[in-house]
Amino acid sequence: MIRVRCGFALGLVLASVVAAQMPPSGPPPVASPPDTAMVHLSWSVAAPAPTAITVWPDSLTFGQDALVILDHADGTVPLPLDSLRVDVPWLEPVPAGALRDPGGLPPAEGTRQLARFRVYREGPWRAVWADGPTSRAQTVIGRVDDPQAVEPVRDPRSIGGVPAWLLILAGMLLAALAGGMLWWRWRHARQAWQPAHRALAPPAWLAAAVALRSLEQRSLLGREHLDAVASVVRRYLEGRFHLAATEMTAPEIRVAAHAAGWRGPVIAGFADLVAACDDARYAPDHVGSQRVFEAMQRTLDLIEEVRVEPIWTPVPPDALAEARSAWAQLRQRYPATADGDRRQAC
Repeated sequence: MIRVRCGFALGLVLASVVAAQMPPSGPPPVASPPDTAMVHLSWSVAAPAPTAITVWPDSLTFGQDALVILDHADGTVPLPLDSLRVDVPWLEPVPAGALRDPGGLPPAEGTRQLARFRVYREGPWRAVWADGPTSRAQTVIGRVDDPQAVEPVRDPRSIGGVPAWLLILAGMLLAALAGGMLWWRWRHARQAWQPAHRALAPPAWLAAAVALRSLEQRSLLGREHLDAVASVVRRYLEGRFHLAATEMTAPEIRVAAHAAGWRGPVIAGFADLVAACDDARYAPDHVGSQRVFEAMQRTLDLIEEVRVEPIWTPVPPDALAEARSAWAQLRQRYPATADGDRRQAC
């Protein structure tokens, strides 16, 4: 009994092995190319689907144009091709004029439309209409024979006609020129860092004394004399207090002096003197010599209160002697007032 069961099991195993080795009956299955891309076509609005779709030719090269042929039933008026939509970016419509039937296709029962597309994908693909026909697969091959092959790279080509020693010499000259330019810029940059030597300006009262004495040597009317005195005072304020007084009126001088930090009765006295001299230019009454005398005396008093002697400032001896002589002559003619004497004693 045991032998019968073992023999029966062995027979079943042998039969299954033989059956597995035998080819299946019936027609062989149709082989489908691997990785076949499906492109879905549709209208942009509701419209009847075509009865057949054909992609021509069967194979082409990457980047070439393919024709998508739509056949419609007899009596159907299809939409224009600009209403045709595709769902992949690598199938790009190509605007074209009238296209001719490539031939070799079965005749159409109704209207036939031809659309041109440029294919930017390698491998097989087919066109499919939703709830409609499907085209045959079209194969797109690449532009190179073997994409996996490595192309040999040649050595760099030598520059013909130019000796190597000449190229080396030119490189050395360029390097020397670049080094010289860098050294020149570095040297001039160091010189720019060093502060430039500028001589100190001499005290402003030296020029004012000479200018006031020159007024005494000219025959000027009272108005002209006071106007010249105001000009000398403005230049002295610019040199002594660094105010742009030559372009200012008396009120502007007060504001500028206050903004610059010069606050006190001395600046106010200069401003009042300038205002008095400016008023005398347009005064309706006569400007006599007494008014000129008082203006000169007041100018000397104000300058003498704030003038700085050139002790550490280098001044040419001739210029210093001339200024001191002019100041002595002016003081001899216009002695200090009582207020000036008290300020000088202090």
